[in-house]
Amino acid sequence: MSRSTLTAGARGSGLTVLGGIATMGLQFISVAALSRLLTPEDFGLVAMVGGFVALGNLLRDFGMPMAALQAKSLTHQQASTLFWVNASLASAAALLLTLSTPLLVILYSESRLAALVPTMASVILVTGIGAQIQVDLARRMKFKALVASDVAAQILALAAAIGLALQGAGYWALVAQALVTAVSALIFRMF
Repeated sequence: MSRSTLTAGARGSGLTVLGGIATMGLQFISVAALSRLLTPEDFGLVAMVGGFVALGNLLRDFGMPMAALQAKSLTHQQASTLFWVNASLASAAALLLTLSTPLLVILYSESRLAALVPTMASVILVTGIGAQIQVDLARRMKFKALVASDVAAQILALAAAIGLALQGAGYWALVAQALVTAVSALIFRMF
């Protein structure tokens, strides 16, 4: 490994740590601000779906982004294949969660989940599409772009959530925050 590669890696690690601190700070601000604007019921309603979204995210990854990141070399064809496999798994996980909506409505006796679950399932799809794009940036040591996309996405999502909460959108502000984070991070990483 060359000295310049090690230096770039060390700088990338430092940027990643700073980005993580910034993201945690933004999440703290988000919870503090939104807890003033929304009700515990709003948070609880979104939390009902949160565990299922987390499970969907585990299924959509299937460990492939990590394997792609650790591979010594990755051809364009292999990267393309991994992208499409990840997108397919994300689609399947999002579809599975969407199809389980009636069961979740019955499980929680909460009719509002009928619209909330499919919307949150789309977050799984968007993050799945972006997984290999994120891996490509990391493999090319574009840590500045990764950190900037994460932080910028968090800022946009927080602004959207606060704006919607101020307009009385309730739990939809939290849903929008998750969706805006995923979509904007994907867009920033693509360009």
